[in-house]
Amino acid sequence: MKKREYLYLCLLGSVAIGSVIDSYIFVYDERLMIFNDIAQMLLIVIFSVLWEIEDGRLLGLPLRSPTRLLTVLFMPLGLLIYCLQSRRPVSGLLVYFGFLAGVIAAAVAGIYLGDWLVALTADLPSSSGT
Repeated sequence: MKKREYLYLCLLGSVAIGSVIDSYIFVYDERLMIFNDIAQMLLIVIFSVLWEIEDGRLLGLPLRSPTRLLTVLFMPLGLLIYCLQSRRPVSGLLVYFGFLAGVIAAAVAGIYLGDWLVALTADLPSSSGT
């Protein structure tokens, strides 16, 4: 596997783990979700920019500063522009929608796993004996 694939797997893992954490936080104190959401947002942007840089290096294309800035400010649009600049239109759209579909699938899987774990631990007796 190339570094680009490792970066994408790290992105998917961080999204899934963040969704599991959101499930737990929501049960106990939903006001704390903001901290996890900020961390998720930063990780998504960081891994997306690193993925773009590595993908551009593998394709032999320099990452343009406006595209990188747009990815930092609004990741879906910046990633779309990068994919269309680095590939033919149909191929770029396939990479873009595949990238986002993987991120959404990881988030949904994390939500279901988190809800399942919360339900599983809710059935356990409390350690305080009540």
